[in-house]
Amino acid sequence: MVGGLDLDEVEQGIKGDAVRHYFFGGAGNEVTLRKNRVDWDEVALVPRVLRDVSQVDLSVELFGKRVPVPVVVAPMAYLSMIHPRAETVLAQSAARFGLSFCLSTRSAVPLEEVAMAWAETLSAQSYAGAARPLLLLQLYVMRDRRISSSILERAVAAGFDALVVTVDVPYVGVRRKDRANRLRIPDEFLEANVAEELEMGAEDERPVSFGGGVSSAKHWRLGQDPAIGWQDIVVLRDSAAPLPVVLKGILDPADLELAALGGFAGIVVSNHGGRQLDGALSTPRSLHSMRAQREEFSGSIVVDGSIESGSDVCRALGIGANGVMVGRLFARALLEGGAHGLDTAMELLMAEVGISAGLMGLSRLGEMGWSQVRVPSWW
Repeated sequence: MVGGLDLDEVEQGIKGDAVRHYFFGGAGNEVTLRKNRVDWDEVALVPRVLRDVSQVDLSVELFGKRVPVPVVVAPMAYLSMIHPRAETVLAQSAARFGLSFCLSTRSAVPLEEVAMAWAETLSAQSYAGAARPLLLLQLYVMRDRRISSSILERAVAAGFDALVVTVDVPYVGVRRKDRANRLRIPDEFLEANVAEELEMGAEDERPVSFGGGVSSAKHWRLGQDPAIGWQDIVVLRDSAAPLPVVLKGILDPADLELAALGGFAGIVVSNHGGRQLDGALSTPRSLHSMRAQREEFSGSIVVDGSIESGSDVCRALGIGANGVMVGRLFARALLEGGAHGLDTAMELLMAEVGISAGLMGLSRLGEMGWSQVRVPSWW
């Protein structure tokens, strides 16, 4: 106790702020973080009336399979700073409510454990028809390609449904709040899912940034390789068979065209939640700009970035997406309400999606299209 302050409480408060800023903050001046939300609000919905919506089918096609709802829990790194078994809790909750789940490579729970918890929870559920949620694994192409290859092989063996390759992190964005908080990711969080892979080859303890110069870890080999190009991703796609490969971090229509030429199963229109290049185009505007290229792309398009409601899901599908990724909404629920709070958040979002679809006059959510949205003329 110093000057009436409990130092333990002060330290915990600092840690709490650091965690909140890491998960809910953005890069630079957070312009892109704010624009994601502002631009979703600019998409107006045009409901149709006097249609039979006594039954509303929320299922859609994603990556070649039918899923109960077009919502995927986004991959989020280092969730153990929020909850010691965060990835397992998220996967189980998602399986109960019919959401697909994407596990981050930077998980503190090994991917096999998450896959097992997912399968056990899924087997206890009953989904209408052939629709069931998907289990996805997010992957970085690391400087040591053997590590990425090993993780890919483990994902196939563990029964994952698809691979989501993050392509927008040649360098980690400038995250000023993390720097101010002197955030450090514990090594045990970083190493948990790649412990065996780190034994391959000589140990390399050069520092590497996982947070804009502030989240330091000793394993240089785990950093995203800034030299990767389209040919490298095509090779990875071939080696990932039979898993479909999805590219996460696409904003330019020209890159969608290249993804189409490469035969990828899908893309995620994403600016990394405003955590990479501050000033980058918002995800709704980027998705809208791909309208012409969308017609030529046979894969699925998922979009993320400040999606928070059933209306947002309708907005996303209206301007060209097949599904959405939601991250911060669920991270906040887990942080503030634990597993029960997370269940509540998922249940409420799914109820909102159904209500919003019905109010749009849709008996099938997958029929949401361009005719039922309006966007600003300057888009």
